[in-house]
Formats: sequence, structure tokens, C-alpha cells
Amino acid sequence: MKNRKHSKTDYDFLNPLVDRPDLEPDPDFIMSLRKKIINNDKKKFRMPGNFNFVGVSLLAIITLSLLMYTIDFSDDSLSTLQTEPASHSDTTQVPNYDIKDLITANYSYNSMYQKLLEAEMPDRHAAEVFILYLEALKNNDAEQYGKYSVNHMDGTTETLMTQYNEIYYNTFYIENITPSKGEPVYEVNLKFTQKGGNTGAAKIYIQFFDSKVSINQSLENFITDVTAVNVPKQTVSIMETVEFDTLCFNGRLIVDMYMNTKFVNGCTTDKGEIESVLSIIDNIPIKEPSQEESDERLTALQQTDNYQIYLGNSVAYDERKYTITLYEDGIFQYQPMGMEGLGDITTKPYVEKYSELKKLLDEIAE
Repeated sequence: MKNRKHSKTDYDFLNPLVDRPDLEPDPDFIMSLRKKIINNDKKKFRMPGNFNFVGVSLLAIITLSLLMYTIDFSDDSLSTLQTEPASHSDTTQVPNYDIKDLITANYSYNSMYQKLLEAEMPDRHAAEVFILYLEALKNNDAEQYGKYSVNHMDGTTETLMTQYNEIYYNTFYIENITPSKGEPVYEVNLKFTQKGGNTGAAKIYIQFFDSKVSINQSLENFITDVTAVNVPKQTVSIMETVEFDTLCFNGRLIVDMYMNTKFVNGCTTDKGEIESVLSIIDNIPIKEPSQEESDERLTALQQTDNYQIYLGNSVAYDERKYTITLYEDGIFQYQPMGMEGLGDITTKPYVEKYSELKKLLDEIAE
């Protein structure tokens, strides 16, 4: 309507008023009409004003709510961030009971595991239980120990764990496994070297009852000092019986769990260096190894760190007069030139002596 163009004829209806100027509008009517117009105008503008006030109020409430929620959420986030470092600061190492990892990382475990499998017990799972039992004792893990031991409720657990913590775990070996004639029980005779230097032994019984494999070991069957019975001891004095002026050696060292190896070697004619090495391994009790012990040495030669020392009057390998093999588990093997077999071995492991010799040889290495 505002944009409509008015024609002249649109105002013809006002002509009578123009023709009669004496007809003036009633003053009261004019005032009444003005009030109506003013009131109608106020009503038109009041509604948008109310609407704006309500809208602004709602917007303020929503904004305030969102702000409060954001503040609460931020506090929670800060609380979470503040507590996270505490969890990362916990450096307690979780024991690993993965049997594959254990037998890969520990030669003694691997050797015992294979020997237990070869015993053909009623359940091949027994070999795994036996290794995990020893590992639980090593870790002072009473809960894990209780899964395998039938003795976990007799009050001897803590004492047994203390005794096992005094053992060099890389010196464990199974002397023999004997099945019971009347019951599904196998006696395992375990040998080891303690940190004080004594040779220890333990009888451990693997039981097969109610389709379950369990371990039975009492404190009475744990011997902390063993003297070999019916084994004639000999004392070897290399420096007094062998004429030589040259010491050479080859070392085979395993560098990772995948059995990758590195080799070290060296020779010396320095009398001081030679005496330093031989003084550690001279005059040690030795014995003739059994067939089982000879087999163990052959396996250890391929699967563990070892050093072979050659004594002679030149660096030529074929002119050696005496060979001493040092195994990581502390067993030393002595073989004079011309001696059949692998030679004699020490009556017990010497782990600490091995560590001393390794340090000396690594210093001589080329």
C-alpha cells in the first residue's frame, strides 16, 4: 500500500467536504480518535520489547549454565591430569610368567624344561608348571606360588622364598627324574649353586591328582650344603704340570634373545696377565663327567656364553697343549692335549670366578 501511486480520482469522495467548509469535525471526536491512535501505537511497540527481554533472559541463563558446566569439566580435567603422574611414577616391575620368554632368556630354565618334557610325564603341562613354580619363588610372589604349590598353606612359604633368593638361578640343573611306582608322582632332584658358594640340592615332587598338576616341596627336602658322595676329587695345577708361554682364547657371547652372537678373541705372552687368569682357575677340584653331564656341556657350548682358553708355546691352534672351557653357569672344563672326550669338569659351579675371568679376558681381547 505504501508503494501505490494515488490518482486524482482517489480523493473525489472528499469533494463534499471541500464544497462545504462550514462543516468542521467535532473536537471531542478528534481527541478520542487521537488517543486511540496513540494507544494502538504503544501496543504495537510493547510486544517486541517484551519479547526481547524474555529472549535476552533465556540467552543469559543458557550462557551461565554452559559456563558453569565448562568450569566443572575443567576441574575434572585438572584433577585427572594431576593424578596421572602418580600412576606413571609407579616403577614396580610386573613379573613376567610367559613360559616362552622365560625359557628363551634363561638357559637353565630351557635345559630343565626340555628334560622334563623328555621324561614323558602324564601331562606335558608339568614342565611349564615346574618352571613357573621356581619363577614365583624367585619373585617372592606368594599368589603365583599358591597356584602350583600344595604347601602354600603350611606357613613355610616365606622361608622357602628366602632360601631360593640365595640361589644363582642360572646354575639350576636337574640331576635325575624318578617316577613313583604306586602313585602319579615324579621326584625331581634339583642341583644349584648358592650365592655363598655352597652347592645345594632340593627334592621336588610333581603330582598328578584330579587332572591337576601341582608341586610338593617341604623344607626338609631343601639342602643348602651338599658334599658329593662317591665322587673322587682331583686337584688340577695347570701352572705346575704344563709348560707354556702363550695364552690365547676365543669367546662366544650371545647378544640377544634370538641367539645372535658375537665373538671375541685374543692372545698374550705377558706373564703377569697369564698368571692373573690361571690363578683363578688353578687348583680347583675336578671330576670325570657322567654321560649326562657331558651332553649338558655340549649343549651349553652352543647355547650359552663361554670362553675357550688355549695354552701352548705359540699362537697356532694346532700346537695347543691344554684347553680350559669356561661356561656362563660357572662350570669349568679341563682338557689336556691328547685326552679323550671332553675332559674333566669342576665338581661345582663357580659363577663368581667366571665373572672375574670374563673381565680379565675382555681386557686382553684384541
